[in-house]
Amino acid sequence: MYRSAMNHLRRHKSASRLRRLKAPKVIDETYLGHVQDLLPRP
Repeated sequence: MYRSAMNHLRRHKSASRLRRLKAPKVIDETYLGHVQDLLPRP
């Protein structure tokens, strides 16, 4: 029982980490804007 609870916690933690990686689209947009600022203008 204890081991299954630990497995459940570990699975939930990895799932929340994946969700956190997918979530920040705002950070992606600001990062893309920063990269476009670094690129030379046409």
